[in-house]
Amino acid sequence: MLKALKYEFKNTYKFFLILLLGMVFANFMLYPLMTKIANQENPNIVIGLLIGVIALILLGCSIVFIFMIVSSFRKEFYTDQGYFTFSRPLSASTFLGSKLISSLIWTVLYTIAFGIINMVGLRVVIGNAEFAKMMSEILSSFRDMFSNSTIILNIINIIYSILGSIHGLLIMYLSIVISKVLFKKNTLGYIWFLFFIGFSYLTNIINIIIYKNIPYYLTSEGIKYVPYDVVTGSGNLATNLF
Repeated sequence: MLKALKYEFKNTYKFFLILLLGMVFANFMLYPLMTKIANQENPNIVIGLLIGVIALILLGCSIVFIFMIVSSFRKEFYTDQGYFTFSRPLSASTFLGSKLISSLIWTVLYTIAFGIINMVGLRVVIGNAEFAKMMSEILSSFRDMFSNSTIILNIINIIYSILGSIHGLLIMYLSIVISKVLFKKNTLGYIWFLFFIGFSYLTNIINIIIYKNIPYYLTSEGIKYVPYDVVTGSGNLATNLF
């Protein structure tokens, strides 16, 4: 597993570093422009357009990151890299496990880096005093999240979020494999997205049926019975599906 993980990180770290450099550059351009336009009585249209373009670049970085995660698996089936990967003595569980773990690690690192880069830029815009006040409020919120009364519930919520991410990755990987098996002559490999939408919709229906028939939810007071129509605001299953 460790060798497989090392191989995964070796194949993706350069792309990830380029992505981070793109975010740093965009933020260093964005926040000074925001400060400049905020201090003007008659904002410059050109600066406003530049802010819009840079904001789109930041959005593009997130989209490119998702593409990086997808490509780490897709290229094993649609590029020559797959010949090298599957020529090694690699079990299916090791292959899939290394993909899942590396994807989760990259996601955590990207989220942390995105937050730090934006915090640095935000400090330039609002000033040290306001930034310190904002950070104090954020830290206070984190302390409240992990107080004695709610720590178990919040830990469970974090675990649930991780499992949700793994669930999404597994659906994506399953979609890529099925699209490759059913459409062997398709060299582009992007038809998997249709399967991903279909499987996601199917799992959503299954979840709704489960929640409707087993309406027990974890709250700060423990596991409680909560009627499905109270949670969704409607008892009509068709309304929630469509």
